[in-house]
Amino acid sequence: MCIGKLFSNAPAGEDGVWPNEAVRDVMENLRSEDISSGAHTGLYNARGAHWRGEGGGQERGLADKYRAWAEALQFTHPFVSSSLLMSMINTYEREVEE
Repeated sequence: MCIGKLFSNAPAGEDGVWPNEAVRDVMENLRSEDISSGAHTGLYNARGAHWRGEGGGQERGLADKYRAWAEALQFTHPFVSSSLLMSMINTYEREVEE
């Protein structure tokens, strides 16, 4: 999990997709749910303290950002796309509903 939290600080790749190529390759090769969970926690906590506005617009925007990245990686890095990025989408979509 600690490695995943570290990975959550990685920059976007040269293609503009997060995480960068080196991190996504390592995560894909290891296929570790613990690393994915740690990265999820790190990404979620990096947002810091925040207040939700009416209608959940901020959360929809975040879900859309992660969705674009998940779609970009779904064929080249399916584990990263499904395990990490889709879990971020699901988290923010649940918050919209609350």
